Amino acid sequence: MNLLSLAEPFDPKDIEWRIAQAGKKGDGKIWAKVLAYITSRAIMNRLDDVCGPENWRNEYTTGPQGGVLCGISVQTSPGFWVTKWDGADNTDIEAIKGGLSDAMKRAGVQWGIGRYLYNLDEGWAVVGDKGEHFANCKIKVSGKEEYASFHWSPPQLPAWALPKPKQPTEPAKAPPKKAPDKPAAKPKENQDASKAPEVTDSSSAYQFIKFGLWNWWKCQNKDEANAVAQFICGHTYDALSKDGNLCRDNYQKFQAAHDANDPELKSKALAASSPV
Repeated sequence: MNLLSLAEPFDPKDIEWRIAQAGKKGDGKIWAKVLAYITSRAIMNRLDDVCGPENWRNEYTTGPQGGVLCGISVQTSPGFWVTKWDGADNTDIEAIKGGLSDAMKRAGVQWGIGRYLYNLDEGWAVVGDKGEHFANCKIKVSGKEEYASFHWSPPQLPAWALPKPKQPTEPAKAPPKKAPDKPAAKPKENQDASKAPEVTDSSSAYQFIKFGLWNWWKCQNKDEANAVAQFICGHTYDALSKDGNLCRDNYQKFQAAHDANDPELKSKALAASSPV
């Protein structure tokens, strides 16, 4: 059981979107900002796939000031269970059902499930007659609110927020009857399937670095992110976030640090950044 797999990105078809804010431009065109989230069912499926249906469970209790708390427990070794809790208020629509669902989503984030979605930048919906979804909601027009109906589609997710492509399995081939005339060519060094695809866009490179700092090395704040980034590539996270070209020139160092699989990297980085 590899619990780190719980934090892997979901297939885009498993991602749900909701409108957070909408309005109308001066030319009369409607705009909408959207937020991504995963459903409780997607969380259950991820726990089944990674832990096995028999190795996880959930439970609910009343929150300290109303609402509901959800605890997700995982059996990490025979007879030993680890539980992580989080909670939510009851929702305006289907209050109890909505509260239970939101509490489980938050508890799932405690295990890393869907946590990467919090790193997404603000998403703009594609509004148009051919949109995948239909909305009838309040929008802001010249400081006032009015209802509007429109179709919209969610934005595309960046490369770092997509699951890694699965390698196709080929059927076993029969041994050749005749030895080949020439020896098989050696694979090139840059054909290592464990390496991330080359990033040529500076914005994608920044998102790649940000994802690594918060998901691979579990930085808790910007100070830790600055220290780890400085340790890996000689530049702070603050500097990288302000210079796309700097990100593009250094993102491969983060991939290499990840591939080195040094469990003490973060500790070394924080120690190196501490004043003597």
